Amino acid sequence: MPRLRVSLVVMVAGVALAAAALSLAAPAAAGVPAIASGSYQLTPTSYSTRSADGDLFVHGTGTVTYAVTGPVTGTESETFDFVIHKDGSIEGHGTATCSCTLGGRSGTLYADYTMYGSVVSDDVVGRITFTGASGGLAGLHGGGTYEQRFSTGNGSYSYSYVLVP
Repeated sequence: MPRLRVSLVVMVAGVALAAAALSLAAPAAAGVPAIASGSYQLTPTSYSTRSADGDLFVHGTGTVTYAVTGPVTGTESETFDFVIHKDGSIEGHGTATCSCTLGGRSGTLYADYTMYGSVVSDDVVGRITFTGASGGLAGLHGGGTYEQRFSTGNGSYSYSYVLVP
């Protein structure tokens, strides 16, 4: 019995020591939430189309130039797919890779976005989600909304984000 009691005491002491060590560990790093809003210009660089049942299917690539106004600067490459339905409504999605500066840090961010709107009203709106980042933007989390004129590619954005230190 004494041996069992010593083993039990050693085990309890070991658990207590581990718990104490964990309580002294540094808390996980967290960034400060921030908002970025401004404008951009989308320039399609290539696209292909096909039609079916009165709908037009578009697949393409484009370049977005940030810092027309706002805190995001850099150039973004996009790949997109969307449909213009016969009633003029638009829906689609895409991916983006941006060599950007955001919050004073530079790197590459990756994002997915969705869009919908109308060629009749010349409005496209959508949601963007940051899916990853590297370089000085590593640890970036967030996303936001955007709206743009379909005919000109002029748009505005509002992003909520956190940059982990």
